[in-house]
Amino acid sequence: MEQLVYLNETVREHSLYRLCPALLNGVSNRDYPGSDYFDTRIECLDMDSYEKKVMHKAQADNTVDAVIGVGTYHNNRAVDARLLLVEFRMGYESTGNLSKTEMERKVVYTKSLLGGEKTVSRQSLFVFSEKVAPMAKNWFDRQQKTGGNFRDCESCSVVDFGRNIKALSDFPYVPVYSEQAIVRSFQRKDGWEYIEQMEFWCEKARELLYKNPLECDHIREVVKKEWENFRNSCRSLSDEEELAAEILEEDFGWLS
Repeated sequence: MEQLVYLNETVREHSLYRLCPALLNGVSNRDYPGSDYFDTRIECLDMDSYEKKVMHKAQADNTVDAVIGVGTYHNNRAVDARLLLVEFRMGYESTGNLSKTEMERKVVYTKSLLGGEKTVSRQSLFVFSEKVAPMAKNWFDRQQKTGGNFRDCESCSVVDFGRNIKALSDFPYVPVYSEQAIVRSFQRKDGWEYIEQMEFWCEKARELLYKNPLECDHIREVVKKEWENFRNSCRSLSDEEELAAEILEEDFGWLS
């Protein structure tokens, strides 16, 4: 299962959201009280509620339990935003009662209700307890070989779900310009060349102040330390170079 980011805004934008908004953990707790299996920040479409309250079905068993918004994690961002179908099977003690036909029916019917407003992931997730998840994976692998819509159904454990579907803020920021690359850019430079290189990085940080604040802070932290080392090294600067260094410090007050 690839690394995903949950996107609440994607699910909020679907027209069904006003009819059946919910938290994924709340929907789960309805069937498994007090279990708190999921991140309490994940929003979803409560498909059982939609069937009962909007479609007036006494027994809501044709849809999956919930639909969430997700994106693929790539370079500090979520890309390829889409809807993901989620079905809870945490109460199963074995794979004996699993039905390929039932699962396919739920997936196909839910996708038909979602329509074409938003991209819907080809993959659908069926979540099992830690005890049953390994057995379920083997069962799914066998059933997928028989073809049909089930080839796009995937099983996972609760722990795997939490590990592979996170908030974007849960990921550590990976700088575009590594500290090593920035420091290396100053090597074998002195005087004017050094000051010009420092000005380049200061301008780069200013350019990213609103576009990418985390990258801006990263560059500032690295070049500030580099500048402090430079100024404390007692290097001999000409009067013109010293004036340029002081102007740089005035223009970018965070340097000193």
